[in-house]
Amino acid sequence: MYLLDTDVLVDIQRGHTPAIAWFASLTTLPSVPGFVVMESSSAGYVLDTNTLVSAVLLEHSTPGQALRRALKRGEVLVSPCTLY
Repeated sequence: MYLLDTDVLVDIQRGHTPAIAWFASLTTLPSVPGFVVMESSSAGYVLDTNTLVSAVLLEHSTPGQALRRALKRGEVLVSPCTLY
């Protein structure tokens, strides 16, 4: 399993040829840690699993309010692993 570092993700986003070639050569998609996503996205919000579960179960709770605010202000970033 590969974990992408912020530097690698930025190189890919900027079109750096060696980074793109390396990424294209992978046979499985790498994981991107939440903190890397947060560092590379100015309009994204990363909520931990407990917050997401609480927000769904208890709509008017603090986590519920946090999720609604994040949805209104930007993109909520969720790992596929969290959803399954």
